[in-house]
Amino acid sequence: MVFIGIAAVLFLPHTGQPRGIPVSSLTISPTMPAASITQPASAMPSLPPCTISITGLKVLPSAIRLQVMTSTCYSGDISELSVSINGEKKGTLGTDPGATGTYPGSSSANMVVVVAKFSNGAENVVYQNSAL
Repeated sequence: MVFIGIAAVLFLPHTGQPRGIPVSSLTISPTMPAASITQPASAMPSLPPCTISITGLKVLPSAIRLQVMTSTCYSGDISELSVSINGEKKGTLGTDPGATGTYPGSSSANMVVVVAKFSNGAENVVYQNSAL
């Protein structure tokens, strides 16, 4: 009985064979913009090992006042502190401790985000507050 089962498997056509699926080739033009090419994670710049402390205060009725309190970054590590309020870029904040800036917001709660841009090209959110 076992012999008949083995013979059937060997001599009957096998219908479970994978069939090839035609695939069209993809050609990439050498003139494509560089922005369309994604860099591998290993090529992304690393963040400097430093911290930046920022405080925020709402100045009634709608202005937001930010101040850099402390920074352990070396001079030149930070190229810019970019300030966004409610998703709109509002300007930049000085990079040295003690630097202050006042930016327009709304009279209701504001989402304030400060992104540090470092000289090596890395970026990092260093302040975020949704209640100002």
